[in-house]
Amino acid sequence: MRLNDTAYEEIKETACMLILELGIDHYPISGRQMADRMGITLKPYSDLSMEQKVAATKVSPDGFLLVNANGKEIIYYNDREVSTRTNMTIVHEIGHCVLGHNNLTKSSVAEAEASFFAKYVLAPPPLVHQIKPQNTEELRKTFGLGYMASSYAMIYYQKWLKYGEPYYLGYELALLNQISVV
Repeated sequence: MRLNDTAYEEIKETACMLILELGIDHYPISGRQMADRMGITLKPYSDLSMEQKVAATKVSPDGFLLVNANGKEIIYYNDREVSTRTNMTIVHEIGHCVLGHNNLTKSSVAEAEASFFAKYVLAPPPLVHQIKPQNTEELRKTFGLGYMASSYAMIYYQKWLKYGEPYYLGYELALLNQISVV
């Protein structure tokens, strides 16, 4: 699903501001570290009873966000996936948190927003531009992405080069000042 341009800009700014606020200063970024700094509880599927695992997998084979009655955010995630997929899932669910989605937000728009948030957090084009990757493998290794995620990130970076670079927005400049990937 394609979001409108304003939504993309708002999500990119939100992602950058969160990275800055959390004091993240290096890549690859860890969803676990982000969740810890945000006070979000992480619960792997392997810690659940068999009945709970079945129920969790029905909600999502990858992971999901639950906000309990006390307002505490808990991310349940499938820890049987490869680490890059698990990291993407955790950052995607953090996206739901910071974008104001709740347990009842089950729309294609909310999923598109959280997916874009995760993609941008894990490989922001201004930082990708610092290494000027020649291929997806170089991008994958530098940013700790899975194979599919690195392909999508490379496509997004190439679009950014075509339509956005070299004009950095304020939040992108702040990101570049805080983080180094080289």
